[in-house]
Amino acid sequence: MRCIYLLTLFVSAVCCAELKFHEYYSVNPESNQVYFFKNENVVVSDLNHIKIDTFFYDKNYKPDLQYTEIAWVNNVPYIVSIPGGMVWKLINDTFIRIDNSYHHKMTWGSDVFVHNDTILKFGGYGYWSNRNFFTYFDLKTLQWEFYKINNTYLPKGISKFNSVYFNGNYYFSGGITIDNIDLTIPNQNPDVWKFNFKNKTWVNLGISKHFDYGKNDILDIGNGCVLHNADDGIYLVNYINNFIKKIDNKPIVPFAKSFYTNDSIYSIVNNRVISYPLNNFIGNASFKKNFF
Repeated sequence: MRCIYLLTLFVSAVCCAELKFHEYYSVNPESNQVYFFKNENVVVSDLNHIKIDTFFYDKNYKPDLQYTEIAWVNNVPYIVSIPGGMVWKLINDTFIRIDNSYHHKMTWGSDVFVHNDTILKFGGYGYWSNRNFFTYFDLKTLQWEFYKINNTYLPKGISKFNSVYFNGNYYFSGGITIDNIDLTIPNQNPDVWKFNFKNKTWVNLGISKHFDYGKNDILDIGNGCVLHNADDGIYLVNYINNFIKKIDNKPIVPFAKSFYTNDSIYSIVNNRVISYPLNNFIGNASFKKNFF
C-alpha cells in the first residue's frame, strides 16, 4: 500500500509539473508576433498588443492546452502534446490534428524542441519508467519515429528536467530518474548532460553545483542561457560557458509569464505585452561560479 501511495505522489508531481501556470502563448521567432492560445480560439497580436488575426481549433479534435508545447517549423506553429503523440498544425485559419498517433501518456514531463526544422521530443515518464531517447515527428508519415544516435554511453531515463537547445547542442540538468530496483522510487538527477547532433553522441559534463530549480519560473534568453527567479533572487545559468551568477537585482516580473526577444524581456500582464530591457534583470552579481 505504501508503494502505491509513493507512486501516486510521484505521478501527481510529474503531472502537476506538466501544467503551465502562465497564460498560453507563443512568439513567432521570425515576425515577433504573439499567439495567445485561448480556450475558444487563438488571437495574434504584435508586440504593441495590436490585434492582427484570429485562428481556431478543429472542433472534433481540440487540444488540451495545459499539456502541450508550441513548436515552430518553417514559420508555422504546431501544437504538440507533451504526454502523448498528438500534433496539431495551423492550416489556413484552423489548427488541424495531423498525426497518426494516439494519447499514449508515456512521456509526461518530456521536452519538446525543434532541431533543423524537425520537432523532437526527449525523455518523459510513463508506466513506471522514464525515457532516455529522442523521438522525432516525421512530417511525411505523420508519425513519431525513433532518433538513432551513435554512442552507447547514455543518461538515465529522465522527466521533469531543465534544458536548453543552442547551435546544434542539447543540454539538460536536474529532473527525476527512477530507482533501478524499486520502480516506484523517484530520485533527483545530479548530472548535467550534453548531446551533439552533428556527431550524435552524449557527454556527461559533470555534477551540477546549482540546485534543481525546476521549470516553474525559468526564462530562456538565448545563447544557452536561462534566468531563474528563485526565492532568494535571480540566477543566470550559462550551459555553454559553464557558469552561474547570482544577480543582485530583484525580480520585476514572473519569468513564467515572459519571453525574450530584441534584447528585452516581454511579460504578459492581463493579456497585454509589457517590455523591459534585459539589463534591468542582469545587473551586478553577488557571485559567479562554475555550473558543473
